[in-house]
Amino acid sequence: MKIEKLITGFISFWLLFGLVNGAKATVTSVESGYEVRYEISMDPPTSNGSPITNTFIFEWDDSNYSNFNVDYAYTIADHGTTTISHTIDFAPTSALLIGYAEGIEGIGDEKDHIYTITNTTFADSTLGMKWSAVFPGVTPETRVRHSEMVSLLQTLDVSALTNFVKTEGYRAAFDPAGDFSVVEWTCNGGICPPPVPVPAAAWLFGSGLLGLVGIARRKKA
Repeated sequence: MKIEKLITGFISFWLLFGLVNGAKATVTSVESGYEVRYEISMDPPTSNGSPITNTFIFEWDDSNYSNFNVDYAYTIADHGTTTISHTIDFAPTSALLIGYAEGIEGIGDEKDHIYTITNTTFADSTLGMKWSAVFPGVTPETRVRHSEMVSLLQTLDVSALTNFVKTEGYRAAFDPAGDFSVVEWTCNGGICPPPVPVPAAAWLFGSGLLGLVGIARRKKA
C-alpha cells in the first residue's frame, strides 16, 4: 500500500508540476539601460507546424506612457523554448508580443494563426471567444480583423500595430518581470490556448510507474 501511494503521488506531482509550459520574462538593469528577456516555451508545438514569425514586441511604462518601445521581426520556434533578449532605455511595466504562424498545406487547418503573448488573466477570461469579440474595435471602423492583423504582421506595419496595441491590445499586456501566457488565435474559431499534453517520454515514464502499481496490486492479491 505504501509503495502504491508513493508511486501514485509521484505521478501526480510529475503531471502537475513537471509538464506545465514554462513562460517567463525578466527585466534586468544593465549599464546601457534595461535588458528585457523573454523565455517562450511552445510545448505542445504550434498547431499548424509553423514557427511564429514577424513577432512584434511592444513595451511601455504605465506611469509614463511616452516611454513606449516597439521591436519586431523576431521568430519564435514552433516547438521547444525560444529566448528573446534585447535592451531598451527604460524599465517597462507592461509588454505584449504578437506574431503569426503561417498555414502549411496538409497540416492542421492549413490557416494562418495569430499568437499573442499575454497576461494569464486575459487569456483565461477570453477562453473560447472569437478574435472579433475580444478585439471589436473602439468603433466599428477601427476593428482589425484576424486576416487584417496577419497582413499587418506580414508587412511589418509598425504604425498600425502600435495603434492597435494602444487602443485595444493593452488589455492583453503582461508584467515583463513575471509570468505570461501564449495564446493561439484561429481565423475560423476563437481562442484556443495550446493544451498541456503529456510528452511521449513523460507518458512512457508515467505508464511504467502505473505498471509498477499494477504489479504491486497483483502481488498483494
